[in-house]
Amino acid sequence: LTCQWVVSLDFHYMRGLIALLNSIILNAACPDSLFFHFPVLAAEKEQTSKTLLSFFSDLQFQTYLIDGYNLQKSVRQMADRSEDLESPLNYARIYLPHMLPACVRRCIYLDTDMVVLDRIELLWQTDLGEHVIASPEFCEHPFERYFTEYFWQNKTLSGKYETKRDACYFNPGVMLFDTAKWRQHDITRKLLRWMNVQKEGAERIYRLRALAPFLL
Repeated sequence: LTCQWVVSLDFHYMRGLIALLNSIILNAACPDSLFFHFPVLAAEKEQTSKTLLSFFSDLQFQTYLIDGYNLQKSVRQMADRSEDLESPLNYARIYLPHMLPACVRRCIYLDTDMVVLDRIELLWQTDLGEHVIASPEFCEHPFERYFTEYFWQNKTLSGKYETKRDACYFNPGVMLFDTAKWRQHDITRKLLRWMNVQKEGAERIYRLRALAPFLL
């Protein structure tokens, strides 16, 4: 059984990526069963791939070119966000189930600021049931904190979430997802819809751009 992984291939975060990949390989019962999928900006593909292979010469992987310009057009620019959060690769996960080969039925997505500390098979074998994704839950901040006052005052937008203000949230930087169910439920279109509301609206509706659309 091949464990499929997706990690953004960003040259500015190669050190973190190498640490992450090393931790995955070290915690795999059978490292030869690992296959990696790397979204990458066209301008960085050659350099990042070369660096990657210099550390992991036997790594099984495939790269997918990301159109950074079109991705940037889908989001609203925020002057108060750091440069790393403005990277188009931060939004590549939205399109992943439509980029991966049809034979890939499930995949694990990880941000490059992670390391794996236990057997990866435990995560890979998580039963999704009828759900599209599995992701860790956090409760130190309530759901409402990630959205603006404008969002909560606009009942057309926030009405169905009113009873969830105190709910926990999940981190899409760690996701196990079913690609077929993702496509079946049209998750990409729903995420892009909220991103468009954020971009075209008179005011912002959420603060953390890559996180909030997933919560909605």
